Amino acid sequence: MCSWRWIVSYVAIIMAALALVTPCAGQDTAKVDPAMTAAMIGRVLAKARTSGSLVYHGQCQDRGSTWDIPTVSRPEHNDVTPVRMLQDMFADDSEMHVTQDANGNIRMAEANVSRDLLDLRIVQVPFSSDSGIRDPSWAVSQIMVTPDVKNYMTVNNIGPMVPDFRFFGGPLSPSAPKISDDLYYVTVSEALDYILKTYPGFWAYEECEGEAGSRKVFFQFFPTVSEEIVRLP
Repeated sequence: MCSWRWIVSYVAIIMAALALVTPCAGQDTAKVDPAMTAAMIGRVLAKARTSGSLVYHGQCQDRGSTWDIPTVSRPEHNDVTPVRMLQDMFADDSEMHVTQDANGNIRMAEANVSRDLLDLRIVQVPFSSDSGIRDPSWAVSQIMVTPDVKNYMTVNNIGPMVPDFRFFGGPLSPSAPKISDDLYYVTVSEALDYILKTYPGFWAYEECEGEAGSRKVFFQFFPTVSEEIVRLP
């Protein structure tokens, strides 16, 4: 898990990687550099003024800026719905389904990913601790260290376990939005969606195969990206 300072680094990485969006002669012009995938998704969501989630199966390999988030194709059209645009971006992934729910959130989910952890119901998520939380990644970790989640991961051999002691550098400023309401009897995915009400963007859930039948899961949070950083066609 990470802090608002990580988000600053994330945006800096996006800006440094913009040159990679323009392909060189002889390269595949349809593909986005993997470091830009989250930025492109975030831009689509920002333009649609909505948030969402990404659920996928990966290898849990750190590429230096993000985990192995799926590679997408660059959108070719700007006059389609955000769902259609994302469907086109994920066209090479036959397992990926893109839909929009009744609340307007856009869901990108691969069919072969287990949802048992996401559908796990939590008795309480203590977002009101320490006078509220001003960091979306801290909020994600608050979900992951609840007794219900930790017990379920232990019993079902799911790792890595988030430690109870976590260090965060703090928000960008004291005026950062605050998440202050505790949640009761919600699923993990519902708790993650609650963060989006304060911090627009999308949360990502990656599931990987571990050793001896174990599983690994990783959660990330990505803010939406403005048009000044990533432009669509």
